[in-house]
Amino acid sequence: MTHIEYNDLIALAFDSEERRNVTSVHIPDTATKIEYSAFVNCSALISITIPPSITEIRGYSFLNCSSLQTLVIPNWVTDIGSCAFNTCSSLEMIDLPNTITDIAEGTF
Repeated sequence: MTHIEYNDLIALAFDSEERRNVTSVHIPDTATKIEYSAFVNCSALISITIPPSITEIRGYSFLNCSSLQTLVIPNWVTDIGSCAFNTCSSLEMIDLPNTITDIAEGTF
């Protein structure tokens, strides 16, 4: 399994083999936040498109996404939680909007 719907990913165990093989994720436009640890240990995830409906990225959301290279955060995001992008060692580009009011300690 390399592509998965966001709601299905949340149900997978945090350390499962399925998570380590995910390369792409579809987040529906109806989602308003990325939950705690939603993409943790998705070590094959290279890039993700976050829909403009997202206003909050909770802590540890992308922890250990070691292949993540590009991230564009939409203009409506105001909060990014603790360690949200910690250990994203391949991250080359991140586009942060000026709407962010809170970036927690250890986010990057």
